[in-house]
Amino acid sequence: MIDYHDMVDINTSVEERRKLNIGDIWRNEIKCLKCNDVIRSTNRHHMEWCSCKSCAIDGGSWYAKIVGDVKNIEDRIIYFNEEEV
Repeated sequence: MIDYHDMVDINTSVEERRKLNIGDIWRNEIKCLKCNDVIRSTNRHHMEWCSCKSCAIDGGSWYAKIVGDVKNIEDRIIYFNEEEV
């Protein structure tokens, strides 16, 4: 499975990202506060679970689908830098 971080950096333009089929999320990542795992989805259909199976994240650069109880999750999602037009 390809990790979009291998193709772009946080300052890549929207136009260039769309050519590569990359969305607007730079780092789709959460931390499980039960087991302290930090998990990241690296592709649109890549769901990653923490080791205790309390939470998961999916969506890669396109969307952030988080599974689990929000009080046990630390959101670490970062979006690409974009200039105001």
